[in-house]
Amino acid sequence: MTMTETDEIMEFTRRARSLQEARLEVERLEKEVRASIPTHIWMNAALDQERFLTMFKDAHFPPGYITAIRNGYWGETCELSALPWYEYRCEIGTVSIGWRKRVISIAWEAIPGRLAPIEVEDNVTKGTNFIHAWGLEKALEYLGKIRNALLEAHRGQA
Repeated sequence: MTMTETDEIMEFTRRARSLQEARLEVERLEKEVRASIPTHIWMNAALDQERFLTMFKDAHFPPGYITAIRNGYWGETCELSALPWYEYRCEIGTVSIGWRKRVISIAWEAIPGRLAPIEVEDNVTKGTNFIHAWGLEKALEYLGKIRNALLEAHRGQA
């Protein structure tokens, strides 16, 4: 059975409507995601590198350097992936830091082959080498603990 020209037009129209509905749903979801992100993240994205560098100094990390890295949370297709994360490198290890919706994600790497876990009593997402901080104050607190853990791992290597 072959499709008539009218049937083909109707099928094309149905698919076009489906695509339009999908496009509208994507736009709605993007707006919802944008609305869930605090305004200060958008407004202060340019200040984050300096702010995070200051936090590493305030947490008494050894001298090092900070560079922008690819966003570790938002996929490349999302416009939010343009908000960079940062990586701080120093003699005791490497720490990456960046906004993940409403929390600051912090991940660290000690000397290869050595773990540097930290202990916190807060009810936050955490693992052996990452933690989510609810705000700048908590991020600074955790950076101090991460520094101590990295120093301990570094000493254990010698």
